[in-house]
Amino acid sequence: MKIIGYNSSHDTCIAQFDSDSWEVDFLYYEDRFRRAKHFSPDYDHNHSHAVERMKLKDSPPDHFIGASFDRRVYDWGFENLSQENRKLQREILAFCKEEQLTYERIQVIKEKYKEHFMEWGENIKNNPTYNYDGVDYSYTESPIDDSLHATVAKQLGLTEYHYEVEHHLYHAECGYYFSDYRKGDEFNDPESAICIVQDGGGAVRLCEDYPNYQEVESIYLCSPDSKPELQWQRLSNYRSIDSMGSRDFPNELKSALAYTPELTIEHDGAEIVISSAPSSGMNFSAASMYFGFDKLGRAAGKVMGAAAIHYYNQDAYSPDISTHAVCNLVEQKAYDYTCTLIQKGIDLNPDCKNILLSGGYALNCTNNAKYLTAFPDYQFFVDPVANDAGTAIGSAIRLARAINVGEEI
Repeated sequence: MKIIGYNSSHDTCIAQFDSDSWEVDFLYYEDRFRRAKHFSPDYDHNHSHAVERMKLKDSPPDHFIGASFDRRVYDWGFENLSQENRKLQREILAFCKEEQLTYERIQVIKEKYKEHFMEWGENIKNNPTYNYDGVDYSYTESPIDDSLHATVAKQLGLTEYHYEVEHHLYHAECGYYFSDYRKGDEFNDPESAICIVQDGGGAVRLCEDYPNYQEVESIYLCSPDSKPELQWQRLSNYRSIDSMGSRDFPNELKSALAYTPELTIEHDGAEIVISSAPSSGMNFSAASMYFGFDKLGRAAGKVMGAAAIHYYNQDAYSPDISTHAVCNLVEQKAYDYTCTLIQKGIDLNPDCKNILLSGGYALNCTNNAKYLTAFPDYQFFVDPVANDAGTAIGSAIRLARAINVGEEI
C-alpha cells in the first residue's frame, strides 16, 4: 500500500511510504523544483511542482496525509491605549503576566478591561467556530492547511485525504524510523529510544482550553512496532504574543509575558507544561532575524555558524555584544537547556540507553557533538531529516500504523 505524506509548512516536501515493505520510496523537496529557498506554500502558490514534474499524478497513491506546523491563531489584544497613559499600560502588563493566558484567564482579562479589549477570534468555548474568507470553520480546523492539502490531494487524483493536528509526533516517527534502534543488527535486537524533539513551534494542542500554545519541546518513548508514546511536552504561546498587541500597546508585552509563571497539567498520561517563554529554536530564529541573516528568521544555521567564530565570555568586565559573541551566547544557553531535557528523558526512562534527537533544532551539529561528552554512557542518533521535511515521512508512517490497527485519524 502506497501512502503519500505532504508537509505544507516550511521545508515543504512530499514523500511516499510503502506500508508493505516499510520503506520510503522517495522524498522530494518543493523548493528544489521551484528554485526558491525556504519556499512555503500559501493560497496563491499552493500546487506542488514536485507532483507535476515527477508525474506522481499518473500513479496515484492509496492514501494521502497532510502535515503542518499548525497555522491556527486565536487573535485578541488591546486598543485605544494612549501612549501617554503609561499607568494603565503598566497595570495591564502586570495583570496579564500574573497567570498563563488560558482561555478562562483571557475571559477574565476581557471583562476587566472591556473598554480596551479587542477580539478577532470567536468565543471558542460557547461557539467553537470562526469565519475565514466567508466560510465557517471549527477552531479545530485550519482553513489554509485544509486548502493546501486538498489541492495536492486533488493533483494526485484523490478526493479524500487525512489530516490531524500533530507535528512533533511525526518528527519522532521519522527519526526513529531511520535509527539503528528500530532496525537492530546481527548482534542486537530492535530497541526503544528516548526521543527529544525541539523546534520553533509545532501543533497548537489543547487549543480550546489553551489557545495559541504550540508544542516546542517534547519527550517521546519510541518502541518497535508501536506509535511513539508522549511522556512530557512544553507548549509555548511566545510566538503568538506578537498578535495580541496593537499599535498603542507598549513593546514590553512580549518580554514581560515570557516570565509569566508556568502551569503544569497532566493530559493522557503525559506531563504538559504551559509556558510563555521562547524555545531554543525560537531564540535562534530571533537572532537570525535580528542580525539580518534572514528577514523571516529562517537562517538558524547561520546563527550556529557565527557562534563558532567568537566565544562569549560571561565573566568579562564589559559584556561583548558583537554579532558572533551574542550568537555564541544563544548557542551556550541552548546547549545547557537541552542537557536538562535529555536528563529529564533519562529520568523518565532509567533503563533506556538510547537517545534520539529530532526537530529543526537537532540540526545543531556543534551542540550535538557535545552531548556525547555530557552523557558518555548513552548512545545518540540524530534524525537525518530533522527539519520539517521529516514530518512528511513521519505522517505517512503514522497513517500506515493507524491503518494496520484500524484506527481513525
